[in-house]
Amino acid sequence: MTLAVLRVLLGVAEAGFFPGIIYYLNDWFPERVRARSLAKFMTGGVIATLLGNSISGFILQYMDQIGGLWGWQWVFLLEGLPAVVLGFVTLSYLTDRPHQARWLTHEERIWLSQQIENDRNRAAHRRNYSLRAAVLDPRVWLLIAIYFTVAMAENSYGFYIPTFLKSQFPDWSKFEIGLLAAAPSAIALAGMILVGRHSDRTGERRWHVAGAAFAAALGWSMIALVATGWLAIPGIDSRWLFVVGVAVTTTGMKSMLPLFWTLPPAFLTGAAAAGGIAVINSIANLGGMLGPRIIGEAKTSTGSYTAGYFVMAATMLVGGLLVLNVKIREHGNREE
Repeated sequence: MTLAVLRVLLGVAEAGFFPGIIYYLNDWFPERVRARSLAKFMTGGVIATLLGNSISGFILQYMDQIGGLWGWQWVFLLEGLPAVVLGFVTLSYLTDRPHQARWLTHEERIWLSQQIENDRNRAAHRRNYSLRAAVLDPRVWLLIAIYFTVAMAENSYGFYIPTFLKSQFPDWSKFEIGLLAAAPSAIALAGMILVGRHSDRTGERRWHVAGAAFAAALGWSMIALVATGWLAIPGIDSRWLFVVGVAVTTTGMKSMLPLFWTLPPAFLTGAAAAGGIAVINSIANLGGMLGPRIIGEAKTSTGSYTAGYFVMAATMLVGGLLVLNVKIREHGNREE
């Protein structure tokens, strides 16, 4: 019961962080470089997965019962400390706006502040939204539906990936599974940066977001087809085809996330942007609760994760199709 209460409190603390940081980055990076800046920020999560899976596997295997604590308790203690320390570093180092940053030169502060102001002036000519108007805007609810799909699939992946890989490599240790789970994250790290840079360079958003969703759908489908034995290549161990599917899956989902968050500021500004981003994040993340439950129910009902794989593939396909219905203005102020 205590663990459940602490998990709820952790969720409450986390709830404001992500929409807050997205809004914060919008105040620091001009629109033309926003996708790559968000991608670089979100590489933190990928790096955490990259290192965390192997570190967690090591802790679970080699620190169990040290000091009278279970391995999972050491995971929480050791992996939670950096966040606490960096929280105090953030308070002392980061500023609200570029013009307050002591670690930038005077010329850099002026130039960056002007770029952000220019973006705001262009946005003001599009339409001035109130928070109430933003919440009632059908595009906001379309974005909620899109983010719901990726939250479902991405949380299912994050929750179950060690189990998925263990099903293919049952003789591997927890530490080895952790190392294997880290490998696809390294590929995703490169993919999300490259896709973000290309989106900024071309000024196109929707097809980049949709393309990443379709790639994730393809990856989930590969995982499902390998698991059923329908996808096999003579002379190649099918387990490694499964790992390729995992790499495609996580690269697609991780590349989709930073690109998605370039969409709300394309038509939301000021208080509407802050509130709209919070509404999108809060409601859509309910998908993160549903996805792992679907995977678990599939396993309980059928004795296999395969049905869950196919559901996630379909979910990402639907997400990609929904993205193509979003009406926004691209960099050239041409509405798409």
